[in-house]
Formats: sequence, C-alpha cells, structure tokens
Amino acid sequence: MQEMLSKISIGNRMKDLRLQSGFSQAEIAKRLNISRSNYSQIELGNQFPTFEVLCRVASIYSKTYEWLLHGPLDKAGMNKQQFSYESQFSGKHSDIQGCGSGDVILIRSEDRPCYIKNSERADFLQQQEGFAVPWADTTHLRAFEVDGNAMRNALCHGDILIARRILSPLDITNQSVYVLVTESEVIIERVIVSNVTSGVIICVSDADPLDRRIIYFNGLKEIWKAEGKYSKVLSRMVENVNSYISRFELSISALEQEIAEIKKSMGTNSAG
Repeated sequence: MQEMLSKISIGNRMKDLRLQSGFSQAEIAKRLNISRSNYSQIELGNQFPTFEVLCRVASIYSKTYEWLLHGPLDKAGMNKQQFSYESQFSGKHSDIQGCGSGDVILIRSEDRPCYIKNSERADFLQQQEGFAVPWADTTHLRAFEVDGNAMRNALCHGDILIARRILSPLDITNQSVYVLVTESEVIIERVIVSNVTSGVIICVSDADPLDRRIIYFNGLKEIWKAEGKYSKVLSRMVENVNSYISRFELSISALEQEIAEIKKSMGTNSAG
C-alpha cells in the first residue's frame, strides 16, 4: 500500500510540474527519452519512474530528487519559502536616477555582465549613462538596450526598453514582457506563467515560442516590467516611405512626359 501511495504521489507531483510549465505529455516524454504511454503510466501512478528518469525530471524543473520523492516538507515550510520570495526583492537602489533631470539609468547590452555583479552598488549605478524619458513618474524606472531580435514581435535589436522595477514576483502578470536579472544573465522575454505555489516563472521569446525557459523565484535578483520603448526601426520606416514617395513622384513625372509626347504626336498627325 505504501508503495502504491508513493507511486501516486510522485506521479501527481510530476503532473503538477508539467501542467504548471505548460508542457504536454509528449513533450516531456521526448525530453526524458521514453514513450508517451510510458510517461502517462508514471503520472497515473501505475509505474514507478527509474532513477534516471527522476533525475532528468528534477533537472528540467530545477527540483531535487528528494523533492520529487517526498514533496514539500510541510505547509509552514512553503509559507516561509513564499516569504523569502518577498524579502529578497527589496528594490535597493532602484530609485537612483541618471545624470540629468528626467534621466533614467541606461544599461547597454555590453555592460550586462558588469551590471549583474554591481547592480546593488550605488556608486556603479551613478556612473552609468543616463537616458531621458518623458515619464512624469520615473521612480524605479530603468532603461535596457535590446540585444538581438529574440523578441522581434515587440522589440528590435538596438531598441531601448524602459521598464519599471517590480518588488515582488507576486506582482508579475502573464503575457507581459519583463527584464529578469539572474546571477548569470539579463533576460528580456515574455512571461507566460508565474506560479506562486511552485515559485516558478516560465518565459518565452518571440523567435521560438516553443522553447520555454524555466526560472525559479529564488534564482532572480531583479524583476523589471516593460512600460515602453524607443526604437530606431521607426526612423528606418520613415526613410523607406520617403524613398517610396520620391520614386512615385519620378514615375508621375515620367508619365506626364509620356502623355505630353502622345498629345504632341496626336496633334501632328491631325495637322497632316
């Protein structure tokens, strides 16, 4: 009976993690290198997963082997974990402004590694480039330069993203673009799931919506929600429009000349 309960409990935990992450059984089974029917039996509690499968599942969801076997210790433990999520995002130095009036600190793409290491140092932040914005309230605002076209539906390479500091992961709203600062990288992607119970964020890029990234709350240093952007793409669009208008005007001029020549020719033929 205990063995049966263990299988069911492990299967339920694996199913909950999969649903929270938005994966299908087929997707997870492929990652685990087992058949979908085999994986389905594990979730149903009819089959005990192998040690290798459990280790792979733990790696996919950033859980431990022990957690998959036994789950959270108790409700009080989960409450303490949720409290730690709140306390780790103090918003320290997020109100420091750029050099000029109305400026916010701009983090260039090449400066991201230094920013990750020094984001809590006021002297480092005060030395960064400022970026002027028309926002009336610039409290907790920061500017980030976009690197690459991973978010091509919303952002382009070289865009300046203006984002406001979120002091708690509980305030994250799904389907919005965020700047997520971890211990190793600055991520600009769209959050599709933010689950408080498991303390997990799932985000995707526009370039490959099927390639989901899983980040745990306790792996985050900062959270910034996108509020606006400055893009160079608009100026290129205007240049393209101006070029099109110029070509159109030349075409009209050429057409007018052809019409004039036709009229002249018709007049000459009439006179003959």
